[in-house]
Amino acid sequence: MEDAEHLLSRSLAAQARRRLAACAPADLPVDHWMTARFLNAMGIALRDTGNSVGALSAFDRLRDHATTMGAVDVSARATMNMVVCLMNAGRWRQATSLLAHTRSVVHDLDDPALQVEALFWTARVLETRGAGSAALDLARRQVLPASAAVEHQELRIARHVFVARLALNQITIEWDQAQQSLNEAWGLLEPSTCVLRRGQLLTTQALFDLRRGAHGEAKQRFGEAEAVFATGGIVSPHAKSLCRELRLIGKERTR
Repeated sequence: MEDAEHLLSRSLAAQARRRLAACAPADLPVDHWMTARFLNAMGIALRDTGNSVGALSAFDRLRDHATTMGAVDVSARATMNMVVCLMNAGRWRQATSLLAHTRSVVHDLDDPALQVEALFWTARVLETRGAGSAALDLARRQVLPASAAVEHQELRIARHVFVARLALNQITIEWDQAQQSLNEAWGLLEPSTCVLRRGQLLTTQALFDLRRGAHGEAKQRFGEAEAVFATGGIVSPHAKSLCRELRLIGKERTR
């Protein structure tokens, strides 16, 4: 169990998934907290390797288990992870409805980090609904300051990458904001930074290069991102989207 959690801390999701899947039913933990840890680890491993349906099931079981235990904070985090899975699966309406319920629960908890998470996914929902400007405003004014106050370095990278991507996808690109957020993210990068955050940063840097017309540099950065994600067996929806965009531009150039 500890081995799988350590692998997940480094975003080596495929390796962690194999470790967890090797557990026979008789080997599963009996202790309530160990069961919660197992379900959480399995949910993350499934989610990050692209199995949103399996991950949703794991987090749903975790939420029910946490409710039985009376662990409101664990239940809220499991529900937040269910929101992520629903969004990754393109089930936006369900994700929005579940997030609205979760925010009311999170509001009553004394957990600043979870409150940042709720703000972040509210901005993500706005993005998917086509309200990119509102999403950027929320992320810039509330998510980034709150993240800087309570979150660790790797999550702060994720928040800056998100803001950079939003800035690059505005009708009128906000170049200064995109560059500033990317600079902040690169500045937070360390040799120990996990695979997921490295890949996300490289993907968004590739998007920046693509938007400014540096197609060759964008392809190179994207190739680096793909290689990084591959080390952990991670499936990134945003990398898939960028890959389609790069292929489309490549086809147009060969006409």
